[in-house]
Amino acid sequence: METISYNKIKRKQNNFGIFSFFLFIILGTGVIIYSMMNEPEPAVLGRNPLQNVDEIYKSQIDKQEDDEKVEENTKVEEIKYKIEAKGSSEKSGNFKTSISTPHVIINGAELAEINKQISDYYKEKAKTLKGQMSKAENKYTYKVTFKNYENKIGNKTIVSITVHERIIDDAAGSSTMDRVNGYNIDCTQGTLLKQEEAALEMLGSNYSKLINDCIKEKVISSKMIAESKYNYTLTNLEQFYIKEGKLHILLNEGEVVDKKNGLVDIAINN
Repeated sequence: METISYNKIKRKQNNFGIFSFFLFIILGTGVIIYSMMNEPEPAVLGRNPLQNVDEIYKSQIDKQEDDEKVEENTKVEEIKYKIEAKGSSEKSGNFKTSISTPHVIINGAELAEINKQISDYYKEKAKTLKGQMSKAENKYTYKVTFKNYENKIGNKTIVSITVHERIIDDAAGSSTMDRVNGYNIDCTQGTLLKQEEAALEMLGSNYSKLINDCIKEKVISSKMIAESKYNYTLTNLEQFYIKEGKLHILLNEGEVVDKKNGLVDIAINN
């Protein structure tokens, strides 16, 4: 009787062990499946781990469009300019004037201050000469003309205008006075460009030495002055203009060299 009871207990223990084993297998498998189903998506470096492919693509498109807008907004506005000739003439006794000065318009707007500055200079000059020469024995003409040159310096549009003024002995057909003034307009800003600004932009920080060397070489090699008498130093007040991307320094009559040499135009080599 005791043996039968022991065997029954033994079978129950064995059944419980087998049941526990299968239960462990079932629960373990369930935990693994649950973990796999709820595992987070792999993170993309530098982005939110929850961001899906569509969101990433959309953000890239948006960034590209923003970059294109920035590029479009930073494009340099096209410069449109024109230069009109404003003329006047007058006669008083044996003296007459024939004046043609530039009138600059940029993108439809007049550069009123610059235009007035140029016009007034030659009107006042004509007025002074009229008082001095209206009773001259010979006939004279004060003549003013101009030329202009377009240049691209960096991202700037520079228009250089050279205004040539001279007093002409009508009978002899020769000039008794010759002078050229340079007006250099930064069309991007609508302002007059200073010599040192242009030289620094075009020649670099060593521009002063470069210009001095070119002037010295020109006047000495052309035998306009002896080297022993040459002592000129750049002042940044010289007349200048820019043509075909090259800086030109103008030495008017009697400047640096003798008046008999007339106007000296020196192209600066960079």
